[in-house]
Amino acid sequence: MIYTDMTYRAMDIAYRAHEGQRDRNGAPYIFHPYQVAQNMPEEITACAALLHDVVEDTDVTLEQLAEDFPPQVIEALRLLTHDDDTPYLDYVRALKDNPAARMVKLADLGHNSDEGRLRAGKMSDEKIAQLKKKYASARAVLNEDFKIIAVTDFKEGQESAEKAAQLAGCGADAVILRAKQLTDGEYRALALETQRLAQKKGRSVIWHAHADEGIKAGWPEIHLPLAEFKRIKEDPELNALLPKKVGVSVHSPEEAREAGEMGASYAVYGHIYPTNCKKGAAPRGTQALRLAVLEAGIPVYAIGGIGLWNIAEVRDTGCAGTCVMSAFMEAADPEIFCRELREAIE
Repeated sequence: MIYTDMTYRAMDIAYRAHEGQRDRNGAPYIFHPYQVAQNMPEEITACAALLHDVVEDTDVTLEQLAEDFPPQVIEALRLLTHDDDTPYLDYVRALKDNPAARMVKLADLGHNSDEGRLRAGKMSDEKIAQLKKKYASARAVLNEDFKIIAVTDFKEGQESAEKAAQLAGCGADAVILRAKQLTDGEYRALALETQRLAQKKGRSVIWHAHADEGIKAGWPEIHLPLAEFKRIKEDPELNALLPKKVGVSVHSPEEAREAGEMGASYAVYGHIYPTNCKKGAAPRGTQALRLAVLEAGIPVYAIGGIGLWNIAEVRDTGCAGTCVMSAFMEAADPEIFCRELREAIE
């Protein structure tokens, strides 16, 4: 929980507004918004989480709340308040483009779907199944644009063409072609062949490193470290040739915001979980990822240690998608693995 003067005020209002209300399981209702707020990374989303049911379920109005909270909180609450005249999934769809409201709603759906919480309410199996279907449908709307990007990681002397071809056709939304060991000429040849195969599946190949070569070749999408992005932005010739779509690797919410302000199309933030690629380095975790999502102002993709066991947790942070490297490189059949990833986020 984030503790500030503003969140204390939100706690007080929520406690008083929900006083006497009970959850389906008989517990005081206030525990639900408090649990949702526990997942929030900063005070705007924490306040929105604490108050997310106040306008819908009590006599408190948005106008009253506007006397105590900034416009960002009020706008999130407006979107999070379901008017009975609006079909439920239309209501969910209307809030998905607001990062704060979307983040709160994902956490709300997660707590509402908790098996233990549902069972404690002594509802019938049929009612529980209905609610879980409703919440799953809402989550699907919020995550319908969630993308899976495969990232290559070729070691010195490793045959790259065969694996690149597998990933190009595996069903991932795109492939970041990472092959630092290759010369510029070797890399370009690999990129062209991988792109040819990917286009057959309607997918794209993202040029990685070898930046000047990719820019001068007119490649439609490139991915750069933040330092390289800065260098190119400061070079008038290269900056003029930058493609419209540029992804940037970042390692803090502040860097994510900086990349967005400099004109990046999206940021790739990590590492989220422990990974062999970053041995000994502490993972940044999902709370920092949530903060990066809110700070960036552009789509943020998660990377680092992501696989079948944790991709659903990543999905629920509100990020735009995930980049998966080691697990794809180690998969015996990348197409089957990609299908399993998609099943894990449904």
